[in-house]
This record gives sequence, structure tokens and C-alpha cells, in this order.
Amino acid sequence: MSHINDPVSLTFLCKPNDISSSLINTARNIGVRVAFDLGSASPAVYQGKLLVSDASKDTVDLKISPALLSDPGLISILREIDVARLWVELEPAFVQDDIDALLNQITSISNHFNVIPIVSDADLILKIIEGFPEIGSFAIKGNEASGFVGSETLLTLFSLASTIKIQKGSEKEILIWGGISYPEVAAAFVACGAKGIVFESLHWLTDLMNIDEECKKRIATLRADHTELVGGALGVFLRLYNKGNSKSVKELKAFVGSLCGAEVRDEQRTFFVKHVSDKFQHPRDSDFARDELIPLGVEAAFALSFVRRYGDSTETALSKFKDHIEMLLRSAVKQSSSFADSDAAREMGTHYPFIQGAMSWITDCPEFSLEVSKAGALPTLALGLMDFRTLEQKFSGLDGLMGERPYAVNIITLAENPYREEQIEWVKSN
Repeated sequence: MSHINDPVSLTFLCKPNDISSSLINTARNIGVRVAFDLGSASPAVYQGKLLVSDASKDTVDLKISPALLSDPGLISILREIDVARLWVELEPAFVQDDIDALLNQITSISNHFNVIPIVSDADLILKIIEGFPEIGSFAIKGNEASGFVGSETLLTLFSLASTIKIQKGSEKEILIWGGISYPEVAAAFVACGAKGIVFESLHWLTDLMNIDEECKKRIATLRADHTELVGGALGVFLRLYNKGNSKSVKELKAFVGSLCGAEVRDEQRTFFVKHVSDKFQHPRDSDFARDELIPLGVEAAFALSFVRRYGDSTETALSKFKDHIEMLLRSAVKQSSSFADSDAAREMGTHYPFIQGAMSWITDCPEFSLEVSKAGALPTLALGLMDFRTLEQKFSGLDGLMGERPYAVNIITLAENPYREEQIEWVKSN
């Protein structure tokens, strides 16, 4: 865990109307970054505003549309603005151009700037790690974040990306895009190898965000269950604002249903993405009304607790937040070592006091249990809906495989399990 002593990149996503010397200089003084999401607009549109606001590559990033990667004037504009880091969201479901061509464009531009693709697709993560060595870093976006996402959570994607990195011997840096709301969670990801974190909305209620008071009041009432993942039947996932009574989300679900025939093809997905994108209303520009289609991540629901914990001054809040994360990281080595051979672990007969959760039809494999045990945790075999004879056959070599290693079993005790009593008898006999 020596990497936890490295500088941590904390970036706060903002809108172009937040561009100001006050915000940029505040971020610079604290040692954090701000990324301005330009949508489909060229950086040239905001060039003057960025220059008079003292933007520079040590503090300011830009998030641009993938379509701008082919703009022949992009490099010269970025040099004039003095920006060195770009974020580009690459999702196969809504990027119209060939994904390999886009990655090649990123590779080419990476000779001049640090271009970080934002991905939420497992296959795309593998493609970047295996096939594009010049791309030095990428950001993963779990389905807790706003707008178009993938089917997997942030933790799943991070685990997958980290594993692939190790298997391929890759030195690429992994960053996190959205979905993190507490310093403890941020520190945990960094301690496990993340090189930076982008916050989509946690800072919205601080004073240097150009948001009117009525909108801030509405943001302050958000709860974690006020978002919903939609579009999964098409294989195109997006997270939207919905308190349960959204007319626009209800209509969108009906639209998804109308596109789901015997076979869902790329044409339906492309049509769906365009239909949705044209209707999007940024939450900060919305009234959070029932007829608005608002991309919103879970993180926004914690904006109020953020200012309650750290204050509503942008400077004070971001500084305290950063200090808190760094304090947690300094104690990470000690905290992690405290788990090994602890009293709870010794009581279970394991190296760590961790119990692998049971999953029917997934963790009913003795070989899997052995690997969990080798890693230092207590494995749990799921008995699912297997009768006595099936258990005898499936686990006949369990004792020989596990030897003296401890393991647990999980029984579905609900009445819906027709083999509950047989399973209990099997446990007693083994």
C-alpha cells in the first residue's frame, strides 16, 4: 500500500457557468482540480472566459464530447487556454463513431495532452488495457453515477479493472468517476489503488457553485432512493431522477418496451440513445418536475450532508474534505494490518475476519471455496435448492479438497425451500 503516500487527485465537476477566478483560485490554493463539462460545445466557446478566470493546467480540466476529438483546431485551442487534461465519455451504446477510431484519436492526442476516457463497460475496459498501451489512464463510471452508465456497480468495475491490470501487467492508472459521497469511501478506493476521484455533485450546495437558491432547496431534499436505473431491457442503462411519480420516466419505460421486440439490435439502441439525449435536462437547470427527464446520480442525495459536515463555503468544505481523506489514508496501513490474525479471525480459524457471502448457484463450487480460503477469508457454500443425494454427489470431494480449512454452509430456511430438512440432515452427517 505504498501508493497511498502519493498525491491524490480530487476533481470536482462543474458547469461552464461556474467558471470564475474565485472558483479556480480556490481549487488551486486547496490543491484540488475542477473539471468543466462543456457538453457538445467546443472549448473555443469558453476560451475567453477561461483565460480571464486564470485557468491553467495545474487546476482546470475540461470534459468534452467524443465528436470533438477529430476537430483539427482542438490542440491549438487547448494550448492557448493552458489546459492539459481532458475527460471524454466513451460508451459503446451511444458513441456513434467506431470505438477503435475514437481510442486511436485519444492515443494521438495523448502525445500532447492527458486524455482520460470515461468507461462503464467491462469489454471496453479490457480493450483499453490490452490494445491501447499509449492511453495511460482511464476512469470507471459505475451505475450509481448519473446519465448513461453500464450494468455494473462501481465496486464491481473497479475490482474487474484492477484484476485485469494485474493479469496483463499493465501500469495504467484507474480513476473513479462519480458515485462516491463520503471521505471514508474515497479513501478506501485510493488505498486499493485508485489514482483519483471525480465528484459529480457532492459540492453543489457550496457557495461558489452558480446555482439559484430555489434549485439548491430542491437539491437539499434529494434522497438516495430518488434515482432509478432505466433502459436495461435494451442493454442501455441510464440513471435518472425519479421520486416514484415521474411522468417522463414512466413514458420512457413504455418507450423502452415498444423497442423490445424478439431481438434487440443496435438500431434500437441507437434510436433510444438519441431519443433520450434530446430530452435530457441538467438537474441544475431543472425544476425537478414530473415531466422533466433529468440524469442524476445517487451522489447528489448526499450534497446536503456534505455541507452539514464541512460547511457551505466551497473553500472550507473542499479543504476539510481533502484533509479528511488524507488523514484516513495515513491510517490505512495500520487499519488494514489490524484485521490480520485478529481475535475474530482466530476464532473463525482464518487469516482475516471476513466471511464470503453465499450466492445460490454461484458459490456452490468447492474449488471456489478453496480459493476464498487461500485468500484468508471464510468461504460459504450455498446449498441452494439441492436435495440430499445432489449434495452428496456435488460435494463428495469437499473434505479432501478443503482439508483442515474451515468453511460455512448456507441454507435457505424459508418454507419455499422444499429440501430444507434434507439439507439440515446433510450438514449434520458431514
